[in-house]
Amino acid sequence: MSLIASNSAIPENLGYLQRLIAKDDKDKLLDYLSKQTEPLARDWPTTMNMVLNKYAGDIAFCSGDYEQAEAIYSDTSDGALILGENLLRLAESVDRVGRRDEAMILWRDRMTARPWQVNTWFKVYD
Repeated sequence: MSLIASNSAIPENLGYLQRLIAKDDKDKLLDYLSKQTEPLARDWPTTMNMVLNKYAGDIAFCSGDYEQAEAIYSDTSDGALILGENLLRLAESVDRVGRRDEAMILWRDRMTARPWQVNTWFKVYD
């Protein structure tokens, strides 16, 4: 946690971000956020790969680059595990690139592991 805290900071000027949000300027907003997430490119310890994959994958996913998101979410290098939200986003990324059968397997694995999370059940049902 101290590693993350020491490498994170609230931007000095939130006004620009707030204006982009108010204007709903997605292109400029994504550009701004990608510059703010440059700490993801730092030399982090390999024990942080799951955290880095989560955020880097989310950026690719929210940018509509589902193939890149899939590659990031499925990265198990250096012993990283695919857990929780990453598994759901991996399944969603696979589905959005047209591989629904593979996505269904991932969603069903999630349903087996966490049957109380009904949103996954609804997704598979739909």
